[in-house]
Amino acid sequence: MPKLEDDRDGAFAIGRVPGRFYVSRRFPQGGEDSSVEDPRMCRFAYQVVDEAGDVIFASENGWEIVIRQTPTRQQLKALFFEDDRSVQYMSFQRFNASGKRLNHESFVLSGREVRSLGSFLGLIRSQSLDLAESDDGLRLLPDGVDALLADDTARLAVFRRYRDAFAELFEADVDSPEIVAFARRRRELQRFDSLLNDQRAFDDSRAELRRSGRRCGPEDVWQSFFESNQWIFGTGLAPQFLHAWDPERLEQTVVGASVFGKGKRPDALMRTAGALSALVFVEIKTHLTSLLHPTEYRPGTWRVSEEVVGGVSQCQTTVDEVLRRAASELEAVDEDGFRTGERAFICRPRSILVVGSLSQVLREGQPNIAMFESFERFRRSLRDPEIVTFDELYARAAMSLAESDASSLNAETTDGEQSAANDDWDFDEEPF
Repeated sequence: MPKLEDDRDGAFAIGRVPGRFYVSRRFPQGGEDSSVEDPRMCRFAYQVVDEAGDVIFASENGWEIVIRQTPTRQQLKALFFEDDRSVQYMSFQRFNASGKRLNHESFVLSGREVRSLGSFLGLIRSQSLDLAESDDGLRLLPDGVDALLADDTARLAVFRRYRDAFAELFEADVDSPEIVAFARRRRELQRFDSLLNDQRAFDDSRAELRRSGRRCGPEDVWQSFFESNQWIFGTGLAPQFLHAWDPERLEQTVVGASVFGKGKRPDALMRTAGALSALVFVEIKTHLTSLLHPTEYRPGTWRVSEEVVGGVSQCQTTVDEVLRRAASELEAVDEDGFRTGERAFICRPRSILVVGSLSQVLREGQPNIAMFESFERFRRSLRDPEIVTFDELYARAAMSLAESDASSLNAETTDGEQSAANDDWDFDEEPF
């Protein structure tokens, strides 16, 4: 496995061109011999710079001493994941002219320390850091920020001054209050429509996954999209609201090392919302997956495609394996292995197959009734899994968003009426 601190770093660093950015070949997390199932792909990044070696000591009396050291080469070496480009470690290395490491001048930062360094540099570059107001110094400590924001008046002042920045943060967060997150969801719904109806947009998404080093099959496009838009599954797949079992990753091994033991992997592991939760398994195919066989089985009768039959069998096998080998409930644990208190019950788990599009039974906007009825009869005859087409999922998501927009509009109207009523009163200060 490639190492963050390698004895050959010095030789390679001497051979690199200062200022040029280098990226290594990709390799799996933990190395080629790792036992991790479906490991994330990693790379190293390098950049070197030469140091002339001048050290200046100055005094208040005007004299200075210049010590000329042997010129050195400095190298930044970072280990990062391909998918989200997050940096896990960064090494600051210094070598002499022969490539020997100067250990007393080299050190390593972990992922959290790298993020802190990035925040520190970001604050310095930030134009929002107003240094022209006073000649005095400035200190920002977490406790001081918390104390500042504990005051209602101060919180309101901060919000008014940085309203646009707060709006951008909320729109980028699907867990934000929906009144602010609607803009992002509307954009993602438009992207859903493009992936569903524009083959070029779909191909572009595959190419983007390929460039990032991730799996780039047709199913992977939808997997990636739903990973970023779990609210669509939450509101569109079942009568209950659904949460992802793991907010960071829809896909989970359910009879395997990550959840139960080695085995099946649904494309999404969900749980119902409520006082108690139950598991729901989701298999994701593509909108291009054929719903029906291309030729009639008998006059006026169409059989479902092998892909649909295979997807149904896949869902049923996963549920059966879980019922045979798992306990009656599943408890969540954090990344350190400690229980979080959240759990979901495993009682005849619901499974859902997302596959195909009903546009396949249309020609120039007109339906083939026999084809539609053949498919509809088949899916209504199933107890498990439930079959939902991509166009139906899109319609449910659009309806959910429209209803939320309407609720938001009603709330704004009510607030406006209350504001008009308040105009009849005189306040010494602004009410909260």
